[in-house]
Amino acid sequence: MLEVEQFNPLLRAEAARLLGRARAALGDKAEACKAVERAVADAKAGRYIWMEMLAMRDLAQLCEAADAKAVEERLKDVKGRMAATAIELDEACGASAFF
Repeated sequence: MLEVEQFNPLLRAEAARLLGRARAALGDKAEACKAVERAVADAKAGRYIWMEMLAMRDLAQLCEAADAKAVEERLKDVKGRMAATAIELDEACGASAFF
């Protein structure tokens, strides 16, 4: 899908997120993180902020503890560009360390 859909950033972002989850399930955390970073980039390029936030959440779950702070800062930036309130985000995504 990522090779065929060159002009659909929403579809590419979702496909990259799924690839990241599949790589993580197979134990390849480094490739999973690369796939999810690709999802973040595709979502951001297409201005799909909700998808970008979901990809950042996936990245936060995959990253090592040393990278967690950097991911958290990036996620704060994404949340700052959203029109939703913190309460609305908690209701939609569930409260966690990154929300």
